[in-house]
Amino acid sequence: MGFPGLFKKRPPDFRTLGKWLWNNDVALAEQTLRNASVVLFQNLCESGVIAAACGEGFSEDDTFTIAGHLTNLLDGGSLMKGYAPKAQDPRLLSAAEATRDLLLGGEYPQLSALSVMAGTLLAINLWYGRRFPECGLVTDQLISTAVGKRSGEAYRVRGFAYFAQGDFAQALADILEAKRIEPGLVGLNEPLKALSELTKTRDASDARHEPAGIEKMRETLRTLSAILKVADRAIPRESNSEHPLFDFAARLHDADRLDTSGALTRPQTQLGDVVDLAQCAMSAQISLTQYLLADPSTKRSDLPPPPDIRDAFGYCLLFLHGTASINKNVDPAFAGAVEDFERQVDVLFARLDESKFDLP
Repeated sequence: MGFPGLFKKRPPDFRTLGKWLWNNDVALAEQTLRNASVVLFQNLCESGVIAAACGEGFSEDDTFTIAGHLTNLLDGGSLMKGYAPKAQDPRLLSAAEATRDLLLGGEYPQLSALSVMAGTLLAINLWYGRRFPECGLVTDQLISTAVGKRSGEAYRVRGFAYFAQGDFAQALADILEAKRIEPGLVGLNEPLKALSELTKTRDASDARHEPAGIEKMRETLRTLSAILKVADRAIPRESNSEHPLFDFAARLHDADRLDTSGALTRPQTQLGDVVDLAQCAMSAQISLTQYLLADPSTKRSDLPPPPDIRDAFGYCLLFLHGTASINKNVDPAFAGAVEDFERQVDVLFARLDESKFDLP
């Protein structure tokens, strides 16, 4: 190699790439994929999308079989070597394909988003199994069939597949595209630096863009504030309850303070601010589930749109779970409260679905 070769820039090894991709936590990646696949399968069974695409002429077992194959069609599992659908009945296989075509038409964005999430997790697991071509095939499908906003994470994972195979130029292109779509994604900066060195390319992305995660936190806080403002105005403070979650005025003040101070968008967030966010979200959830959505006098225009409400509570849970995964010293009582909050959010989402047509 010679003395000058000692200073030659080498590609990162597999373990380093794996740390950037998913922190080398293969067990967590596998478990998360299993959970996402189950959620996607259940939603396909319960949403009525199969009947919408193919009619009502299927038994419950047939529906499960169709949903199983459809899950693999959507998340890219059908692209893996040796894949064989459990169903051999051409009628059921055709129904799965017809339902997939309906979903790709954009009428069921929530199901499409679930399929992208499950597919991305499948691709990550294939990457850790060093099945890079299959990882690339799965992410190719996710990118080409995306409904609505494209997935920056799918581009990021495909970039890692190219990176591991030595195609640094294509890897750089995908990582840059991921950053353009979702500037706040975790796991972009280190591979970008390495790829810029390996390809002698400067990262020309605009540093003035605010990371997407910060923008999302601001939107979340403002949605919570809007809900709590309605609750403070419409719901009398219960005289028999001194619980802070029923003090909608105080939680409204906390939400506005967290927003205007930028406390949750700083590099180092204080635990007290995380607790305040959790209380604001829990208070807003209680006000919706127990009062506002149950009150016929509540007008649809009084509250934020249901998609904004879903996004806000979903992002709160993502933020709270992420905080717990970083800080291993979280109070077990607080962790239990977050788990209970997650269950209550599921109830809220079901109530939103029920009320979508009955709010005046």
